[in-house]
Amino acid sequence: MTYLATLFFIVIVMAAPGAFSQKYKRDPAVAYANRYCENPNTNNYPFIDCTGIFGNPCFDCNGNDCTDFASQVLYAGGLPMDGKWWLKKKTSSDPQICSFSQNGFGCCRLYKYSAAWVNVDALHDYLLQNKLAYQCNVDQVQTGDIIQYHNPSDGWHHSAIVVSFVLDSFYNPIGDFGVVYHSVNNCQTTDSRLLHGDNNDKRRYLCITY
Repeated sequence: MTYLATLFFIVIVMAAPGAFSQKYKRDPAVAYANRYCENPNTNNYPFIDCTGIFGNPCFDCNGNDCTDFASQVLYAGGLPMDGKWWLKKKTSSDPQICSFSQNGFGCCRLYKYSAAWVNVDALHDYLLQNKLAYQCNVDQVQTGDIIQYHNPSDGWHHSAIVVSFVLDSFYNPIGDFGVVYHSVNNCQTTDSRLLHGDNNDKRRYLCITY
């Protein structure tokens, strides 16, 4: 191998951490995100929401479902659950946690889960601390990666999944992405549009390296 070839290889590896030999399967992750972005997969997961619309009476009134859905997508792409990032069905020996939705329907949670599975900051910290992702630049984002959004009143409050690239008239990427998410369930929006919604003032890109 020549010196120039060696240098080129090193530059590529340094510029794109985790780009080679990834276990994370982006196509299945994106396929899952597109399949369940509008209608939640309540056969296998909770829908964490207080409206009682989806999965009633088995909804889970414990915040919003955006990061739970992002975790489902990561799991569909091959990230393995462990002692810090997990979800499982409750058993009869688990304590019952019941609540009522805004429209008066009652529910008892059918699932239990870690904070990293359902919380925006906890998922971010889990992925970075375990070197399953890094906080990347816009030009490093791939489909199957996660974008999280911040606003002044709620802090880091929302997670979305990248499912496509927005292209210009010459089919070149323009640094914007098609994203899907839950709460409120949306299959047809973009990162730039979401950034300017809900009073969001910034976002962070999480590139998966597993």
